[in-house]
Amino acid sequence: MGGIVRAVKARVGGPMCQCLKRAALFLLAGACATFLLSETVSAQEYVTNGGFESGLTGWVSNDFIADAGAGHNSSKFALGPNSGTSASLSQTTAALLAGRYIFSFWYRTFPNQIDVNVTASIGGTQVFSTTTNITSYAEFSQNVTLSGTNTISFTADSSGNVLFLDDVSLLYLNLLSQLPAAARPTNPSNVAFAIDSSTGALPTGFNGLYSLTGNTLSVALGQLSGEPGASVAQTGITAINQFVGAIFDTFVSETDAGTPFSAASAYAPQKKVSREAQDAYAAMTPRDALAPVSRWSVWASGYGGSQRID
Repeated sequence: MGGIVRAVKARVGGPMCQCLKRAALFLLAGACATFLLSETVSAQEYVTNGGFESGLTGWVSNDFIADAGAGHNSSKFALGPNSGTSASLSQTTAALLAGRYIFSFWYRTFPNQIDVNVTASIGGTQVFSTTTNITSYAEFSQNVTLSGTNTISFTADSSGNVLFLDDVSLLYLNLLSQLPAAARPTNPSNVAFAIDSSTGALPTGFNGLYSLTGNTLSVALGQLSGEPGASVAQTGITAINQFVGAIFDTFVSETDAGTPFSAASAYAPQKKVSREAQDAYAAMTPRDALAPVSRWSVWASGYGGSQRID
């Protein structure tokens, strides 16, 4: 062991040092990723009193009132305008983590109302507008990218009561929190963490992930990680290595079952000859006895591979 340690120390300034540095950085990156994964915040609601069960607590109102009797999931809802022709309702959120959120609410309008004009905005950006009467509750939902404090606001303009508003929600989209809590698989967890941590616009196809939970989400994230495809390719390469090794590798003396191998490239069993018979043959054919004996054979290994997964 001491000789090995001295050899390592002697090469500390050479290529081995660079390899050790890379290995240390890799391990450090893995440790940091594990720590960050454990610190990821779970899904959280950022709207206070979004169902108006506590009246207009948490909201700033201009001619909106909390009413009862025609809510979406309960009797409570917000109604405006109450007495004039224009009303507004707003709430400023607590500081948000930079990331993706889903902003949603349920609404309907007063039957046969004319001059309807309803809008909804978040963070200063209008995300909803309608001039159509909708007499049954409908849901509006949209993914938004936010950070810091943001104001949610609604406006309603009409000649009378126009907007019934209920179940306002701003929910932090967090894929990691939706994976099975008991045993989160490594690759899907890493993909979930990467998506949760990104701040750019996701491709449209990724939006469907947020409607999945549990094992279904785990399978989808595993597909994104490339894990299933990589395992198929690795299995094929391993099988090729074993086959080629059994054929050409002279350093393999026996199989797992203990059956001896013949020499390299032996396509038929070799017949064993006794030492006495070999000596007698050599005495009669000295040139054959002095013939050079090959000390080398061939070994090979599978490299690369291809696959098709439908």
